[in-house]
Amino acid sequence: MSLGERIRKARDSKGLKQSELAELIEVKSAGVISNWEKDINKPDADKIIKLCEVLGISASYLLDYYGNSISVSIEEQEHIKKYRSLDPYGQKAVTSVLDIEFERCLEARQDESLNKTITCGELEDRQKAEAEAKDSAG
Repeated sequence: MSLGERIRKARDSKGLKQSELAELIEVKSAGVISNWEKDINKPDADKIIKLCEVLGISASYLLDYYGNSISVSIEEQEHIKKYRSLDPYGQKAVTSVLDIEFERCLEARQDESLNKTITCGELEDRQKAEAEAKDSAG
């Protein structure tokens, strides 16, 4: 995904029009935002900071540069914000569910019949297909 596409995605996720974003970050017009989103031009460092503040995203996400760190999507950033707003009981509950689901998917990844690593979603799809085949045969 290009810089322009990340700007558009973040703007859309905030429900802002190009003209509204232009006003919030103090650029001349929606045309400037449009040119950024089309990758015709790129924002300077000061505008990148304003974009991040207004859109609630990190500069790492916007620039798609994480160095040696882990990439975090907008959706994952929202989950982190929600998690941090929970009280200790809520955080413990979320952590417990996450641990259980992680273990379930980890165990499911080893497909015995093909001896091939698969994703949890692929296993679910395969299990649904097998169940449907049994239902239609029986």
